[in-house]
Amino acid sequence: VTPSAIADPEVRRWIVGKTDIEYGARRGLPPETVEQRRDQVLRAASAGQVTDFEESFETRDGETRHFRRFVTPVRDGNGVTRHVLGYGLDITQQRRAEQQLLQVQRLDAVGRLAGGVAHDFNNLLTVINASAEDLQDTTPAHDPRRESIAAIRAAGERAADVTRKLLAFSRTQELSPV
Repeated sequence: VTPSAIADPEVRRWIVGKTDIEYGARRGLPPETVEQRRDQVLRAASAGQVTDFEESFETRDGETRHFRRFVTPVRDGNGVTRHVLGYGLDITQQRRAEQQLLQVQRLDAVGRLAGGVAHDFNNLLTVINASAEDLQDTTPAHDPRRESIAAIRAAGERAADVTRKLLAFSRTQELSPV
């Protein structure tokens, strides 16, 4: 509930003084969320300490929301907890941004891995392709092995092309795959 909504007397009537069970029922919260809140409120009240926790749940619309909740015991003049004040901050956008950052970090790691593999593989292909070219150049034209040597060179060139694409990906260059 937003601060401006709490200024509305009707909203205040159904929030202020209500238990988390009543609030949760009104909002259609999952029972496990309501139970977790109740446990946190009881823990804060019995310990007499401010506590905070995070909760996530799916709304009626099927959207996952994330909140950081704060629970504060309110004591009387004798130090006895009489009430508990609770409020929450919607941190859904923060969690989404964190997930996007993790995705970017994963893609970066994949790119670096692809670049390392492609670089090592390119070194191997250089030897294979150079050796195949040397064999082709030194093998007589009528030798039946020339067909196999030509197949090795063609496969090496295709592999080198794939390696170039991997290196381009690892450098986040634009590709035009066909």
